[in-house]
Amino acid sequence: MRRKRRYFSREDKLHLLREAEAKSLAEVCREYNIDKTLLSKWKGEFSRDPNEAFTATGDESVQLKMKIAEYERLIGQLCLENRFLKKTSERLQQRAAEERKKG
Repeated sequence: MRRKRRYFSREDKLHLLREAEAKSLAEVCREYNIDKTLLSKWKGEFSRDPNEAFTATGDESVQLKMKIAEYERLIGQLCLENRFLKKTSERLQQRAAEERKKG
């Protein structure tokens, strides 16, 4: 089974690098379940140019696409729940009507 690829924003990466200054690299990697080579790569990128590190132009579009996908999943889930509640409400109303006829 393939794991879903995680996305780290610039703020996430900077936060993890700050934590790596206070703790060991291995500790941070274990805590956040990140590969040590990835954190080392970020550290190298940041040390080369701190101001421009992690500011790829595609970052924002990736974030927006992820948000849209999340909202689409949420909308789908809400539609299913709504359909279920409507059917349940209809059934309860039918039962109540049948009970009134009997009693």
